[in-house]
Amino acid sequence: MFDKSLHWNTRYDHPTVHDNLDVPLAVQSYVDQQLRLIPAKSPGCGRSPWLFIDLRQATNQRRLEHKAELLKQFPAMLAGRHWEQLSQEGWVPLCIVRMSVPRRDLAATSASEDLELCNVIWQCEAGPLGLSFYSNNQNTQDVMNYLACNTSEVSNDAPKVVDFGVASQFLVQLGRKTYPRGAGKLLERAEVSIRTGLQVGNCKRSTSASGWEMKITDYTPMTFEEYMEAECERWASLPISSRPVPLPESEQVLHSRFMTHEHLRIANRLAVPWKPGQRPRRTIVPTNDFSITVLGLPASLSAHDFFSGIYGMTLVSHHWKFPGPLSSSPQVHFYRPPLEPGCTHPPRFYHRDRLVPNGLPVCQLGINYTGQLEFSSDGMVHPAGKLYEEYKKSLSYAVQQGFAIPELALLLALDILDDNGDRDGTIGRVLRPTIGTNKEHYRNAFQSAWSRRNPLLPSGQTFYPCADALEEGLVIDCGLIPMPVFPHVRSILMQSGAFPAVATYARTELLKAPPSGRATGIPGYDRLQRGMVAMLPGLTKEGVSMRQYKHRYPITAWVESPKMAVFREPEPCTAHGVEKQCVCWVAQYLCDAAREYSVVHPEFGTGETSLLAKLSAHITCTNCIEVILGVREVADTRGDENTTDHVCMRRKAMSENKPDTQMHIDLPPPALRESSMTQLAVNTPTPPPSPSRQRKEGSPDRVKSSLIRPTESAPMDTASSTSPYEGSEGNVPMHGDVSSRGNPDDMQMEDLLAYCTRLVRRRNFKDRRIVSQQVNTLTAEKRRLKEKLIQQSRTEEELRSALMQQKQKLTTYEAECSNKVGLLHEKDSRIVSLEETLRGRDQRIDELEASLHTQETRTREMAKIIVRLESQLREKEQVMAGVKRLLEGPSSDIATHDGNTESDRPQDREPLLKRMRTDS
Repeated sequence: MFDKSLHWNTRYDHPTVHDNLDVPLAVQSYVDQQLRLIPAKSPGCGRSPWLFIDLRQATNQRRLEHKAELLKQFPAMLAGRHWEQLSQEGWVPLCIVRMSVPRRDLAATSASEDLELCNVIWQCEAGPLGLSFYSNNQNTQDVMNYLACNTSEVSNDAPKVVDFGVASQFLVQLGRKTYPRGAGKLLERAEVSIRTGLQVGNCKRSTSASGWEMKITDYTPMTFEEYMEAECERWASLPISSRPVPLPESEQVLHSRFMTHEHLRIANRLAVPWKPGQRPRRTIVPTNDFSITVLGLPASLSAHDFFSGIYGMTLVSHHWKFPGPLSSSPQVHFYRPPLEPGCTHPPRFYHRDRLVPNGLPVCQLGINYTGQLEFSSDGMVHPAGKLYEEYKKSLSYAVQQGFAIPELALLLALDILDDNGDRDGTIGRVLRPTIGTNKEHYRNAFQSAWSRRNPLLPSGQTFYPCADALEEGLVIDCGLIPMPVFPHVRSILMQSGAFPAVATYARTELLKAPPSGRATGIPGYDRLQRGMVAMLPGLTKEGVSMRQYKHRYPITAWVESPKMAVFREPEPCTAHGVEKQCVCWVAQYLCDAAREYSVVHPEFGTGETSLLAKLSAHITCTNCIEVILGVREVADTRGDENTTDHVCMRRKAMSENKPDTQMHIDLPPPALRESSMTQLAVNTPTPPPSPSRQRKEGSPDRVKSSLIRPTESAPMDTASSTSPYEGSEGNVPMHGDVSSRGNPDDMQMEDLLAYCTRLVRRRNFKDRRIVSQQVNTLTAEKRRLKEKLIQQSRTEEELRSALMQQKQKLTTYEAECSNKVGLLHEKDSRIVSLEETLRGRDQRIDELEASLHTQETRTREMAKIIVRLESQLREKEQVMAGVKRLLEGPSSDIATHDGNTESDRPQDREPLLKRMRTDS
């Protein structure tokens, strides 16, 4: 029998491809072939949105109505091997996804109808699901090339899409694993059915162990004579040994085969049944339709599982579209995955509506990018190069526009907060906000995002981001609630101006605080004013302002124009008490003001010994600070005042002690001194174990002690004479007892023990004083270092903020340059177009000039012809005048020539007649 069909068995299993394949990518292969029709049929026309008809909650009657409408509008859906199953009432549509491109938007083709794309999810009452993919205005040759393609399509500017064979094998194997024996009469084993034009085929597993086969049969209508002619040609092309019975004897057999062919056309729903005596010539499906049907898929799959490989085919919670800054710039689409009960769909990255399996990273929002990207051979985006940088710029621009939409701004903020910054290409990594643009939108969005992430946060409070422990401490000192964020998130919030550096924010809040009404009543305020005026050039007392600022940080802020130093009200001194009118805060405020001023004026306080270092070294003493600044004179000390580490006091000269009466008291042993220095404990002296008593006449008993003995020198005299603590215990000077009571060797035991006890107690007081001084020094140094660290951190933050501002300015400048380059490109294109137009006009002028030259030439020729014709006309007129004279000649000749005879007349007329014939 003559069989117009294609049959090949070259599709083998691809286990490696199947391991990396899923249902959305397999379905993507079918829909991608449909989407390629749009630019081919309507170049320059944008893609229409998909229409999603959800029938999952509809009644069975409504589903049957939609089914009848579909089959009436697209009869090709039931053509092929699966028409008999889908035509039963047990199969109803579950979801319908359609797209229509009007005929007026299509290019000049032979199509006389709109471009229709229709994809249906079928549900069987026995459980399995099915898929149908329909499109019209197809080219049969293109469809056959798509079906016969054995390798995946690879392009460096588009994501990798699997071919028809691999996608079909994956879906069939998935269905047969779920339903190995089918589902009764309503469904045989899973198989892929194809119909393109009047050709019907299927893709199924072949009888061989590992192969897949594709068979497509052509059911183009023909007459019996055409069938006989084709069979004769085929019979003649066969070898003699292989030829069947002689063709004339098999006409009845051929007729029977021909009728079988016609019945198959009817069985495949390609033609209507005929009445007796009629032939089935009229088809019921267009010849340019193409449909694919897959039945027997697992019932657990959802519409999102099927169609999420193409952007816009599934329902999403929300979606937004943002064009680029120029008309030629690519678009960026954001979408939020659908929220279905019991199911979580992660956001994905799409490139030109196609899902990229290993695409660029996303967090909470999915992205669809319409620009160009570079792809590797395995379908991964190449994260480098010009196209990738263009993608990041487009994404950053779209995100900046998105923060103007409150609902999207909240989602963008959540997306940025969830990004840890490890992956390049995310929204949080590419965003470069413009300084001062939409800063209120950024602030509101992140405030709402923090509340959304942690509902237990107190309402009505101000949250402030921090990226490290130091910044967190400053935030707490400012009375705000710290919110830890990643460093790149902190950078974004600083660049946007929504949450500047903590120092900048606190300084602004301090400057906005109202003036203090009790500044003049604060002890030490006048001293603060004098110190500030003496320390900072150009500052007056009116420029020193005290504000009602209730937070601990900052203490001061400097305003350059007009020159003003702003301070917060000092806190009550807990160390000295409020009743004593303590002014210890003045030194701290003056030191902080000097540091704040040095940030704006780095040259301030420079020299051999920095003024800042001097102020920091005496931060605990206001008098020393005033002496350094020159607003206070050095004062003489009283007898009990300590001058160690102070520059505000000096000690008076002391009288010399008499060396002959001076007694030397040895210091305790080193171990005893160290114990007294470190433990601050009262050391009780122990008497000698066996004192030797010597008896002299007329003298009391004496005790020889190794602790107290007379000596020639007195190394402790100077120290004891300058110590403010000497004589504080019992008002007894160190050497007073010796001078009043005599030699210690002559003392009684009780007096000697009391004397030793007093000496040890005084030594303990001295040790405590030394330790206290060291502790105070270390505390002051610690405070100074901490303040220096805070100042350095503040300076670093300000420098970092300035650097970010410069980077932002550079980014803005680069964007402006890019825009100008784009405008230059557009102008260049316009110039090229105008040049082309001018060249065309020049050619047209040349053509017109040539035509004009031709016309002038023809005009000259016509003038010559006219002159020649006028000459001929004059000659003819002369001839006519001669003829006239000739006709009038006999009478005149008779009158004038009486002597002429009749024989002379013919001789005169003959030349004239000959000349007339010549002229005519």
